[in-house]
Amino acid sequence: MNDAYRTVAMDTRGYNLSGQPVGVANYAMPKLVEDIVAVIKAEGYTKATVIGHDWGAAQAWNFAFSHQRCSNGW
Repeated sequence: MNDAYRTVAMDTRGYNLSGQPVGVANYAMPKLVEDIVAVIKAEGYTKATVIGHDWGAAQAWNFAFSHQRCSNGW
């Protein structure tokens, strides 16, 4: 890594110290993907390379498929 890159480790909704909204609908994939988009915007960017492991990998793939203009590719 160098100064051209920024790394952000998300605390996914419902885990650890993140918000824990009530109801299954709040954990649907579209909501989780929108959380990723919100973090990208909060960091001041419009595009990102999103990498995930385990459940995060499913979220990263869904982000890439549903927000192609925000994704730096795969």
